Amino acid sequence: KNNCTYCSIASYLRSIGFNVTAGSTDGEMQNLGGVVEKCFKGARVINGSAVKFGKSVNDASEMLVKKFGDNASGVCSVQFIKGKGGHAFNFTIKDGIVQFFDGQRSDSVINNPDTIERLWKMIDKNGDLTLARLDNAEVLVDALDGIVR
Repeated sequence: KNNCTYCSIASYLRSIGFNVTAGSTDGEMQNLGGVVEKCFKGARVINGSAVKFGKSVNDASEMLVKKFGDNASGVCSVQFIKGKGGHAFNFTIKDGIVQFFDGQRSDSVINNPDTIERLWKMIDKNGDLTLARLDNAEVLVDALDGIVR
């Protein structure tokens, strides 16, 4: 129910040892960049177009490595074609290898290398893209209330 942004933040926090779950947005879509800036001091947020990122998983991976380098992790959000909303999910880069994962649903196509391209076929290449590196940012614990529990 439109809490993928909160799920991506919770998934990142869980990956660094926080015992949290995503909060509810009461069905309201959230702006990933705004949530990141509220909850992380020093996070690098990039807003732009999904022209390159939306072409393929490989193009998205190349873009993330170029922008953030090796051994980085964070969150990203895309818009879908035909007004079908969008989605926020996570990425990690280890030794130049990018992995995407979706903490909102364990059965997400993103979590399966055999089906991940299905998501990329839905991305609006002319739509907005938000990328945020979180691993080198400070978690602002007091700002997490409601976003995670």
